[in-house]
Amino acid sequence: MNIVRKLIWKLAPPLEVTATCSCIREFLSGADSSLPPEVAERAIAYAKTAETTVSTIRLDHKTPEYLALVLIFNVIVDLLPSGRYHIYRGTLNYNGESMHRTFESVLKEMLDRGYATEEEVRKDREEMRRQIREVG
Repeated sequence: MNIVRKLIWKLAPPLEVTATCSCIREFLSGADSSLPPEVAERAIAYAKTAETTVSTIRLDHKTPEYLALVLIFNVIVDLLPSGRYHIYRGTLNYNGESMHRTFESVLKEMLDRGYATEEEVRKDREEMRRQIREVG
C-alpha cells in the first residue's frame, strides 16, 4: 500500500472504517456502565487499521456489523482470561462480570444474525468458562 493512501486514510478514514467504528459504539452503548472502556478503545483501534478493515469488508464481503462483533469478541477473548478481571481463581470482579455479560451478548448477536452456528457459540462459551476457571 502506498504512503499517499495511508496518509489520506489517516486524515479521512474510508467509509468501511467509520461504519465499523460506529457499529462498535452502537453495540457497546447497550453494555452496562461497568464495562471497562478498554474494550471499546481496543476494538475501535483495531477497526481503524484501515487496510485490514477495508479488505475484510470489500474483499471478504463481510459487513461492518459482522466485523464490529468479531473485533469486540476478540478483544474480550484477549482481556477476560488475563487475570486482570478476577477477584481470585475462577471468580470475576465487577468489571469482569460486565465483560462476560458483553461476551454473552456478542455470542447471542452473532448467532441471531447467522454469523456463527450454535456449535461454534457453544464451543466459544465453554472455552471462555474454562479459561475463567483456570485463571485468576
